[in-house]
Amino acid sequence: QHQRPCRTNDHGRPHERGHDRSQDPQLRRSEARHEEDRERGERYYGEALARSSRLTEWERLRLGMNLQGFRGQLDSSTVLAGVIAQRFPSVEAWYDYGTGLMQLARDREAILALNQALEIDSTFTNAWINLATVYVAMGRFADAVAAYQGADRTDSMALYANFINHEYGSALIANGQTAEAQRVFRRMSASRALGNRQFGFRSLGY
Repeated sequence: QHQRPCRTNDHGRPHERGHDRSQDPQLRRSEARHEEDRERGERYYGEALARSSRLTEWERLRLGMNLQGFRGQLDSSTVLAGVIAQRFPSVEAWYDYGTGLMQLARDREAILALNQALEIDSTFTNAWINLATVYVAMGRFADAVAAYQGADRTDSMALYANFINHEYGSALIANGQTAEAQRVFRRMSASRALGNRQFGFRSLGY
């Protein structure tokens, strides 16, 4: 959940130029499934809303937050996440709020919310990672490295899986810690998991 939204296609790759995919059968099937899932989701949410009088206040707020997120209304979803965090504070509530703020590039507010989550539970690994992501976006690389290391203290493998390893190493490089970044990438390249090894070798080509 820690990444900011980026302008890519549904597969996470930059949009290709000079290639019309509108007649691609696989793309059409994917779009049809997405539309079917959206319609099914709206139907389920509608049924839940019809029964919302049976829910607690927390449950109604969560339902509204999730519905707005499902519809792609991140601003509205984040507002509701903030209400939940204030009325029903927990590590998860403050993490959800901080993550929404991060995705909206409201960096200073995101830092406050994610730190609030960590005050409740300093072992919440994803809060450390999202905090590091915000610091990187702000160009505060020393703070980002410290936050990544906070994640490492809570989960020794957190920084050695998929793209997070590359992001951590990139923050180290930006902070002038090139030798440490190389060590991090080499450890990743020695992973037993083929996908992680690929990430590690790719990162070593920085």
